[in-house]
Amino acid sequence: MAQSKRHYWRSSREWIVGTISTGLFLIVAGAIFIKTPALFDEIVAFFHDFTAVQVSNSTIYLPAPALPENHTLVYSAAMLFSLIWGITQIGILVLRFALHSPAKKKAETTGNIFYSLASYYAIQQLLVEETKWFEFWAVIIMIIGASLIVRAIFLGAAGRNDHNYA
Repeated sequence: MAQSKRHYWRSSREWIVGTISTGLFLIVAGAIFIKTPALFDEIVAFFHDFTAVQVSNSTIYLPAPALPENHTLVYSAAMLFSLIWGITQIGILVLRFALHSPAKKKAETTGNIFYSLASYYAIQQLLVEETKWFEFWAVIIMIIGASLIVRAIFLGAAGRNDHNYA
């Protein structure tokens, strides 16, 4: 019976964290659209500008904006979102520690923090400042891989120190 109550309490805490995280995501997304009134039209223009573009030094063609430098407003909004969402995820991680969330959830949030803040940097360096479309996506793939490694390192460290691993 005690095990059942503990499971219920843990799942209800995770539901609360998930709900708070979802609410904060919507608030951050809404705030970005409020701060950037023309963003919706710019996003539509961004996708209308897509065409098949040759990847440099290859014979491969991939979808990309024909004029990526024309969409800095979209990149700037994505950059701001990544920064704010990364900071928000730090708050979520603090909440997860306070509520004694499972290590798996803490690792997931740690990976999300790394991904968001690294994406912020990549967007700033490769799209806003120089507009290197294909290089940006190569870096994003690398960031995803590094984010998975960050999660694994966190889980490995937690597995030794946290008996509440799952």
